[in-house]
Amino acid sequence: PLEVAAAELRSLHLYRDGQRMMQPMPATLELANSTRAVKTTGLDVDHEYEFRVEMRTSAGTFFSNTIALKTHSLENLTGVRVCFGECDSQEEVDNLKDTLKRIGASWTDSVSLSITHFVTRYKAGPGYEAALRCNIPIVKPDWLMACEANSKLQPAIKFHVDN
Repeated sequence: PLEVAAAELRSLHLYRDGQRMMQPMPATLELANSTRAVKTTGLDVDHEYEFRVEMRTSAGTFFSNTIALKTHSLENLTGVRVCFGECDSQEEVDNLKDTLKRIGASWTDSVSLSITHFVTRYKAGPGYEAALRCNIPIVKPDWLMACEANSKLQPAIKFHVDN
């Protein structure tokens, strides 16, 4: 738990490889105590990164320890977990679920930090809004087809629902 004693929490900032990210972080002590995770996206596959958090309080600025990690290569796609938004038909969603089974990935019916991608054709609905708030990549169904065709994770940016 975040303990700041008598100090006032002013801000939290995430740093990746020494660069401050424009990552949404809890801005108040109440949020900091209830929010225990932040999702960051846009990381390269099979790449090493270093992360740390900067905490600014009325008593000064403090940094966490640096955490080093390496992202997965995801050649087998078992780490992919999606949630579906608005698609053209239930048949389309069923076909996409079959694709997920073939590539060894999984899906869930609700948006949470445990999902890796939100698959939809349209920028609408409560799931879409939740994915935006959670900083989850929002991709078109074509992304799943490309992952299967190439037998590896494809960059989400090419399939973003805005494109």
